[in-house]
Amino acid sequence: RSDFQVKINGHRIELSEIENTIIELGYIKDSVVIDMVNNNTGNIKVERRDIKEFLNTKLPKSFIPSYYIPIKEIPINASGKLNRNLLPEPSNSDLIKEDIVYVPPKTKTEKIICRVYAKLFNIGENDLGVMNDFYDLGGDSLNAIKVKNELIHKFNIQLTLKDILQHSKICSLAELVDSKLKSNDNDSHLINHINYEISNTESEDDNDDTYYTDDSNSSDKYIEYVVKNEDEQNLEFPFAMIIREVYPFKFIKFAVRNISSTIYFKLKGDINTEKLEYAANVMLKRHSVLRSVFFGKKVDGQNTTYGRIRTDIKIKIEHYTRDNFTKFVRPYDISKDLLVRIGLIENSFLMIDMNHIISDGFSIIIFIKELFKIYNDEKLNYIPLQYANFAREYNRIMKTKDFTNEINYYRELFSETNSITCLPYKSNIRNRIRFLETNKFYQALNIGKDILFGIRPIPKTVSFELNQSIFNSVNRNAKKYNLSKTAYMLAIYSLVISLYSGQDNIYSILVDFNRKSLNTNTIIGFLVSEIPIAIKIEQNMRLIDFIIKCSDILLNLLEFDIPNYKVLNELNLCSSRYVFKYDPSEINDLNDNKFYEISNINDIYKHYKINKYKKESALANSVDYLWMVLEMKDHFRVEIEYNSRLFDDVLFKNMGDTYHHILSDESFLYSKITDIQKNFISQENSLE
Repeated sequence: RSDFQVKINGHRIELSEIENTIIELGYIKDSVVIDMVNNNTGNIKVERRDIKEFLNTKLPKSFIPSYYIPIKEIPINASGKLNRNLLPEPSNSDLIKEDIVYVPPKTKTEKIICRVYAKLFNIGENDLGVMNDFYDLGGDSLNAIKVKNELIHKFNIQLTLKDILQHSKICSLAELVDSKLKSNDNDSHLINHINYEISNTESEDDNDDTYYTDDSNSSDKYIEYVVKNEDEQNLEFPFAMIIREVYPFKFIKFAVRNISSTIYFKLKGDINTEKLEYAANVMLKRHSVLRSVFFGKKVDGQNTTYGRIRTDIKIKIEHYTRDNFTKFVRPYDISKDLLVRIGLIENSFLMIDMNHIISDGFSIIIFIKELFKIYNDEKLNYIPLQYANFAREYNRIMKTKDFTNEINYYRELFSETNSITCLPYKSNIRNRIRFLETNKFYQALNIGKDILFGIRPIPKTVSFELNQSIFNSVNRNAKKYNLSKTAYMLAIYSLVISLYSGQDNIYSILVDFNRKSLNTNTIIGFLVSEIPIAIKIEQNMRLIDFIIKCSDILLNLLEFDIPNYKVLNELNLCSSRYVFKYDPSEINDLNDNKFYEISNINDIYKHYKINKYKKESALANSVDYLWMVLEMKDHFRVEIEYNSRLFDDVLFKNMGDTYHHILSDESFLYSKITDIQKNFISQENSLE
């Protein structure tokens, strides 16, 4: 590639960044890093580890080269630029392997765990040994949930998220699994995790075979992908009771008509429209929810919303020009419309729009990745679970499961949280009546008033990047203390909210992708859930201990399957209007594609020299702000979207600066929170 960016084991690597870091040693004048396939894996030890050890202190593990070749000079061409073709071929003598020698899996347990990790991290099974580490492979709490549920399913034992994070090496996890298998205390009837039960009802054997047909006599121009287990005998299905227990159809039809996600792509070259349309229709075959319409149905005496799968519908690509492309995004009638649309603007931009009743952010990523794999004639694995099957089983479990343990944990967690967390508002009157925020009627009245009179939030955004140094620090400490990176960022966020609200009990809503098994990992549909979480700020606790405490809380909550509305009803709580969301790198990895690059509506305006700007917003009337941390390949991006009707702009700018400041100074980890607060107050006073 012209920018010398490569992808190794799922990580995008910038070769020039490694080259520049090596030169920082001071005694190396120049360096060249190339990527190659290692065809010889002999275990050869060499003495030249200084460079590698230095890079380990500076760069993420995925950036560290395997071969180091000393040469007298860098070959250049006639233009004075690097001539990569004249660089020597690496040999075994140039290989510096990891300090931990590769040890292949031997026992059945080790082989199964390696197979699960290989599938999850998209790594060749033969490339994984028992000394590989979950964190080094790119593991986080989202992946840990999937590992846990896969191993529960395969071994029929009890495991927790802490088990996965604390036994990060495959050999250690295998020993734990084996000890549980031998334990007389292992009662299989205890295993009742919803995602486990759902995936178990649709499980296949352990192979990863791709199911497709390739009939050379077929008149079809391309490979036909087949959904092996799609259940279309029962064409009707309920809406999964994740966000609410009952979905009145008239309300849902009105509420979601304009709620969709639109993604824009700038095409890197000409695209075969016929082939793209074919790929889109294959996606409709693969994911039955994409062919669904919705209707009202009376179930157990209540009017609710059901879906119906259509078998005779196809998608047509819509064509637009610079003059009319804004008409692409338009309302949906969920009772009759196809709920996914694809449009092209003069073969320069691609637009994809999906209504939220059939998708969430994770679903859109699945759709785009699979769409272009089909377009590129790549094979796809079978879909083990369709949304309709998931929703039926999820709802059955919701109606029958006893959530007493979960409710008791939440009661304890919220025992000291007797008010809604409130930042200072613009309005002095609203500041004086903040106590009313805990009243459900007052909250519903406010939201209803805004909807009735068409009062929408006025969104503004504060965004900034947390550089590679912070990225490395977070990853290093997450591994060192067996932490969830989501919890790490959530803890610092909670501290910042405490500093600016003056409250010690911080109540927020955490957005969870709710993809807790490898089977649910392939579903297109609305699965995203909300987790209410209360964090108490302990003044005399060190920051690192506070983060560990937050991680323990979050890991416990992620073990639960109880939906948000059940918790709020049982505890008689209002929903928090403050929302935190952490997107792992797999969610933000769409640009690694030869066909397109991610764009937005304002890029299109700029491309066609249209003097217009559109502010895209994720804020709903029920949300005051959305604090998002996006994990990228080598840094974090923070985006804070807030309702400027309610808050001063300077408030969120200052909170963003404080968040960045705490994360950028690793010494804060070992300071008491009270000292960090004093530092904050001192800085505030110096600015006045």
